[in-house]
Amino acid sequence: MHRTQNLTGTAAETDGFTLVTPADILRGASEYLVQHGWNRGVYYGGAEDNPFPPADAIGAISMAAYGNREHLYSSTAPADETRLFRRAVDYFCDYLGRHEPVHRATGDEDIDLDLELSPFLWNDDPQRHGLHVVLALKAAAKDWDRTHGGAR
Repeated sequence: MHRTQNLTGTAAETDGFTLVTPADILRGASEYLVQHGWNRGVYYGGAEDNPFPPADAIGAISMAAYGNREHLYSSTAPADETRLFRRAVDYFCDYLGRHEPVHRATGDEDIDLDLELSPFLWNDDPQRHGLHVVLALKAAAKDWDRTHGGAR
């Protein structure tokens, strides 16, 4: 809901309610990578029992949305958090497609579109480094805010 929209009736009773946007999740993911580290090839690196492992871009978005590593693409994850996770991943993919597309590889338009929008290929590019991923997540968050009515 846009911040200038007037609320009426019971919808105005939002005491203690904080609206979390995909931009908030993307910023949280960037901060997660700063604090815990970035990796390639898998969602989470390091030991299996580490509650805050280094993560790839999608793993970091998952940690920001869920607060743990157990719910990544899980059918048992809370619905609201799953929605936020998926919206953040979708927006990040859209952002990458517009600003940092992966080069077409096969010549098959259907396959190449999937590759072009893949945050996994983008994250795992040998030329990529952790700071670049952190900055891309922050830029995607800023882009969300710009296109959806500003920071909340």
